Amino acid sequence: MPTTTPTTTPPTTTPTTMPTTTPTTTPPTTTPTTMPTTTPTTTPPTTTIPTTTPTTLPPTTTEPTTTLPPTTTPPPAGVRIVTVDRDAAMSLLPNVDIRILVPGANITRVWEERATGSTGSTLVGLPEEEPVIITFDKYGYLKSSITYKFERVGRNVITMPMSRAPEYREFTWQSGLGNEFKLGNNNRNQFKLEIPPGALDVPEKTRMSLEFKEVDVTNPQELRESPELIGAYTKKKSDGDYEFQGLETFAMAEVSIKELYNPQYFRLFLPLTMEIPLYNLPSDVRPGDRLEAWSYDPHRGVWLYEGKGTVERGRGNERIFIFYARHLSWWAVVRRIDTTNCVTVTTCYDKKCRYPAPNVPVRNNHTHYHTTHNNTLRGLDFLYTSTRTTDENGGTCFHFKHYGEVEITSQCSEKVRVSRGKGKSSMCPAYFKTELIQSAATNINNKCATVRLQVPGRDVKWRRCRGWRY
Repeated sequence: MPTTTPTTTPPTTTPTTMPTTTPTTTPPTTTPTTMPTTTPTTTPPTTTIPTTTPTTLPPTTTEPTTTLPPTTTPPPAGVRIVTVDRDAAMSLLPNVDIRILVPGANITRVWEERATGSTGSTLVGLPEEEPVIITFDKYGYLKSSITYKFERVGRNVITMPMSRAPEYREFTWQSGLGNEFKLGNNNRNQFKLEIPPGALDVPEKTRMSLEFKEVDVTNPQELRESPELIGAYTKKKSDGDYEFQGLETFAMAEVSIKELYNPQYFRLFLPLTMEIPLYNLPSDVRPGDRLEAWSYDPHRGVWLYEGKGTVERGRGNERIFIFYARHLSWWAVVRRIDTTNCVTVTTCYDKKCRYPAPNVPVRNNHTHYHTTHNNTLRGLDFLYTSTRTTDENGGTCFHFKHYGEVEITSQCSEKVRVSRGKGKSSMCPAYFKTELIQSAATNINNKCATVRLQVPGRDVKWRRCRGWRY
């Protein structure tokens, strides 16, 4: 009997079978795995759909990456304009009104208008491959203008210094009395402004302010910060068909009179007499000769012909210019540059000019004084100034006075080049698209003198050269 009990104990194999069945029941958790597989099979579609959506999205992301670089590589057709205050250590000058003007009906038309805002900087859209006039205007500061041509290659940044009138006077207007002011340098003939009785259209005993700035036309820096000498004239005032004209200046000044507590301009009932000192006159200009007076129009960005005045002998052996002005603004005593010669300037990284250097700033200061700021074309026997930047091929072109002699230098180059105009009148080839001013001569060609300037490679010195101020 007890032996049967041990036979029942062997059913400990039953526990062994139980564990075995239990593992076999755990594998049936594979049945749940099949169950989830059916459930996942419904979810995987959902997951597979997103995975397919990303698979379609990458093409979409790859396509923009191929299209985006072209957008960033050629920047938008515009120029970054920064205005600074020369009288405040070149700090940023906010809220300067800027106008972009292109040739059009009534001399010029507005392409875009905006202000620099609180940052003293703004991005302005420009037409491509076409020179424009950019004007700068802020109350209390001297108005100015430049010409500029947008190039897609390189930086398009202009930093324009602006300054206040250095001379300021206050007076009380009494219509029965006249006023006379002597302004400018005391060591030589002074600028004289005479206001006759009854000339100002303002109430009696109004407090008035007078601001004055005389430009040393022999100083390239002062000329550059004045309105660029682009004249506009018409043979018949009735037809309104204006042409641009180069101007050679012998004197330049800005005069403004305002009510002290009212910045609005007013009318003049009578012309004011201006006596303007002249400098560096050609030997063929003598007392009694007549020269032209031109005034700057800030709305059109050009100088307009106002009439003729007389050259007279002043203090010492110097000459003065007498003119009767019917309004106040920038005034210049000039002679027109009717015929021109031209010079093409190419900037290169090497002597043989196999590697042209694009976007190099080029200035031409037709003055009697040498300047080393940027690339400069300097007249050795006449006064005039303008600015150019080389195109993507490293080239640009200038007009200058017929038979004039010019010196071409660059802040980016140690070389100095001299070119003299000769032969028939010549103009820059049309493909440069650099010149607003065209020669009035009929017998002209586009055979220009050629000058090469070598600039350093893309090292520290070159980067410093590229960070130029306009």
